[in-house]
Amino acid sequence: MKKSIALTVVTVTLVLCAIGLAVVLWTYPSLIPSGIKKSTDVESQVPAKNGQENKDNTPSKNEQDGQKPDESKASNGQSPGEQQEKEIDTSKIGIAGISLGDPKDKVKEYLGDDYKEIYQEEGGYFGEAYYVWDYSNKGITFIIGKDSGKVLEIELIGGELSTNMGDKVGDTAKDILEKYRAKYKEPTSIHTNEKLEGWFDLGDTLLIIFDFDKDDGSLVNGKIQPDSKVEMIKLTSSMFLD
Repeated sequence: MKKSIALTVVTVTLVLCAIGLAVVLWTYPSLIPSGIKKSTDVESQVPAKNGQENKDNTPSKNEQDGQKPDESKASNGQSPGEQQEKEIDTSKIGIAGISLGDPKDKVKEYLGDDYKEIYQEEGGYFGEAYYVWDYSNKGITFIIGKDSGKVLEIELIGGELSTNMGDKVGDTAKDILEKYRAKYKEPTSIHTNEKLEGWFDLGDTLLIIFDFDKDDGSLVNGKIQPDSKVEMIKLTSSMFLD
């Protein structure tokens, strides 16, 4: 009889303890071990289809900017700002973007290959055999060294092309002389010791010559009037002249 009463007391005690524990865990779910989850969290743990994780719906930076993801780069991998045409080098005087000492390939790159070529075996002042490349349709001629492959001299008589300072055949003496005298010196003739008007020393023996009467057979200008017009522009070196 005593054993039966004791067993009943133990059973009741265990039941009450179980009920009390259930009440506590329900009231304070944070006491549940981390490995046990409520049934309502099960769906959030299921992997997305194809093994991909769920992502939020936050738009990408390109979408925020109104661009599609593949529009930030051009088809060649360059951004639009990187796709620019060749620019003329303004650090040194040139004509049509080409300066003395540039490789001959640059002439073709800028002006194409529509020219007439004349070969000169005797180098004369140029110190090497050379080619004359005459772009008659553009009014410009180049002296190209045979051995060096570089531009030795440029002569412009057409009105289409210009120097990288914007000077063209047909410009007035007033405009040209004011602009260049502010930056460069006019050399003196070794024969007459007089100033060579319209000639400008660019440094390193290089010269730019504005000829206001190209048909007189001389690069030396006579009397220049303010309204005299440029008839020829030549880039050369003092080493190539008498």
